[in-house]
Amino acid sequence: MLAKRKNSAVGFFLILVIAFSPAIAQDMEDLMDLSLLELLNIEVSVATKSDVSLDDTPGIVTVIDRKTIELTSAKTLVDIIRMVPGFDYSRTSLGWGEPLDEFYARGTVNIFSQTILFLINGRNKLNDMVYASPWMSTRLNVDMIERVEIIRGPGSALYGGNAFSAVINIITRDTGTEPETVFDVAGGQYNFGSMYGLVKREIGDTGWKIGLQGKYFFEDGTSYDYVDKAIDDHITAGNYDSSFADYKKFVTDGVNPSFDVSMNITSPKNDLRMQVWYTNHTPHMFLSDARPQINGQTYHYQVTQLFYNLEFEPIKNMTIAAHRSRMTWDAKLNYGTPLNDLNNSATTLQLNYHNQVDVTYSLTPNNHNILLGGSYSNETMDDPQAIMYDKKNSDLINYEPYYSFGERNVISLFAQDYWKINDKFAATVGVRYDNFDDLEESNIINPRAALVWNVFGTSKVKLLYGQAFRPPAGFETGGSLGSSSGSVDLKPEKIRTGELAFIHYLNFARTQISGYYSQVTDPIDQIGGVMTNVGKRNALGIEMELESKNWWLNYTFTKSETEDATGTKATTAFLSPHMINAGFHFELFKNVTARNQLVFRSSRPAFDPNADDINSHLDDDLSIEFRQDKIRYIFGVKNLLDAQWECPLQYEYAESIKAYPYRGREFFAKVILKI
Repeated sequence: MLAKRKNSAVGFFLILVIAFSPAIAQDMEDLMDLSLLELLNIEVSVATKSDVSLDDTPGIVTVIDRKTIELTSAKTLVDIIRMVPGFDYSRTSLGWGEPLDEFYARGTVNIFSQTILFLINGRNKLNDMVYASPWMSTRLNVDMIERVEIIRGPGSALYGGNAFSAVINIITRDTGTEPETVFDVAGGQYNFGSMYGLVKREIGDTGWKIGLQGKYFFEDGTSYDYVDKAIDDHITAGNYDSSFADYKKFVTDGVNPSFDVSMNITSPKNDLRMQVWYTNHTPHMFLSDARPQINGQTYHYQVTQLFYNLEFEPIKNMTIAAHRSRMTWDAKLNYGTPLNDLNNSATTLQLNYHNQVDVTYSLTPNNHNILLGGSYSNETMDDPQAIMYDKKNSDLINYEPYYSFGERNVISLFAQDYWKINDKFAATVGVRYDNFDDLEESNIINPRAALVWNVFGTSKVKLLYGQAFRPPAGFETGGSLGSSSGSVDLKPEKIRTGELAFIHYLNFARTQISGYYSQVTDPIDQIGGVMTNVGKRNALGIEMELESKNWWLNYTFTKSETEDATGTKATTAFLSPHMINAGFHFELFKNVTARNQLVFRSSRPAFDPNADDINSHLDDDLSIEFRQDKIRYIFGVKNLLDAQWECPLQYEYAESIKAYPYRGREFFAKVILKI
């Protein structure tokens, strides 16, 4: 296990929380440029699919914009989402240790982030890998993100499956119509480097707008004593040849050269929008599967995604959108003696397609905003496979489906009415119907209801209720993955959530207190090696937020309890009951700004009830920015306090590898040119 270190700053930080009444930063750009009361006019669409002010929207919504991202030293989507109350994260699959970013919201834990729906520009969902698993797609580079909108709580009444505990909508920087040119170069420890470019322009004098952006990055990563010991244990046990010790330096948490590119085209009247996005990531496998793999020479682990999106408005108030996504997961591993004398080689390959068409139409009679819509979705997996060869004898050892070949077709209809009753009250009611052709329970209905009460000019109360569901993923309904086998008769997981929120504007800050209670039925778990609907889960939480122009502070309390097949209740593993995020920025001198963000997670229970709890940790990210004309220079350090912690793995395939270590202190620098 990693050595655990206690930071004296934790106690001081907790005192600050008690003294200042905890909260969050939601939209720091507007806090920088607008008065607090003008925040009432900020409009978001993720909770309604139509523009509604942030405080009036019928949901608990967080908005994190470009300026906020730049104030946090964020590197990947994890660095952004961890700011949001109620959200937790890991940088690995909780199941097998694959190096991917996972998120958990409001007392739910699930491998591959299946309980959160990820969208790009409101359409292209990233959950189409193996029916709902985003894999590497969530490791998005923040340079390419303009804005992130998050619904905390159920969103299936609008978005269908996987909008279970949250919806995350990522708006890319190549959208929008304002001209912009940005170039930046970054570098740091562990041979990290990246280059990014963005150009948005009008095409001649036609009125058409085009946006182009691209990101190239690489990182050697770092090795860990924890992993070196695991390799030594394998050598001692005879699993590895003794020469494997010479190659421990290659077992790191880095990424081979990878890139993302996207293009967006908008018509003069903004009634036609087209986007193409391509991702090609090759992370180091690190703790994947049964043993660490050697970098570069003996394996690769590559995830690619190409998607197209087209939106147009044939008539007023109607939008038709169509998108297609192609995602591949290609992994080649070698087992046995390193390099050229390998005994066995394994290859896994999966090719996934997702096609969807959406139609929405809005009506605005009197004080109503009625939204009607429907969609057709098709997802396929193209003969996923796992092959094992005996390299010495060139013989095929076995061939088996990695998951069962599958196809899923979904037809959906939804209706919603946002009714502005008067100056004091606004109500929302909605319902969605989804029909799945591959599930035993094929017809699913999810309602929602909300009431927003404008108590005073500076205070509002929200009362919300919603239901949501998560359909079983492909590896849960058929085939096998590791030691688990699928079950064709699995039911979708279902959740019912009630929420209450109070918003109030002080002279110096915006405050919000939210509370929720959720009940989960038919949760999916592995029992005796077979995926099964079993038990229940209840969760309740309080999210307190305070935000001002130059600082923010938030606190989340979560209590989640899981009931297993025998009726035994236990605290849900991995989740921290207490989570804190705080940050500030201030001008040291003219054109010199200091920025700091603190992220605290209390101790959390491990998956093994007999194992010790995971120790609490405090991350502190600090950076200083120098501005000169059109150039900005940023120097910083992530995890300033060098906090050491690890993420336990749910399934311990590796005998000596039971957890995923996290990085300590890390320095970086960045230069940004904006024309």
